[in-house]
Amino acid sequence: MIDLNSSKPSLAVHSNISKAENHPEMESFVLLRDGRVVPKRLYDRIRTQVEKALPFLNPNRKYTAKKLCGRKFWDEYLLFADKQRLAGRCLANMVVRNELPLEFVELTTSFSRSYQLK
Repeated sequence: MIDLNSSKPSLAVHSNISKAENHPEMESFVLLRDGRVVPKRLYDRIRTQVEKALPFLNPNRKYTAKKLCGRKFWDEYLLFADKQRLAGRCLANMVVRNELPLEFVELTTSFSRSYQLK
């Protein structure tokens, strides 16, 4: 039983909480700069797709998240618009955190960003 009048935190309250590393089936998450939380698996998959494209990018050319991720990945894996927007947010987060050698170029009329090599 929890004593609500006690000023000491009860350890019993936390006894059922276990760490994710003890349960590999539990999913890890990434906190984006806008406060959203995304599955780490999705975040890493988007980064991998963009990293594959980096050697083929031309300097001073603008690219959308869709182009950077690849049309096949975008259309098949990010099937729904909400997942596509989330992928764009993940990419923007990677750019802000300097995880990729890209920079923002402009915000288009569709509110999607364009990127180019640094």
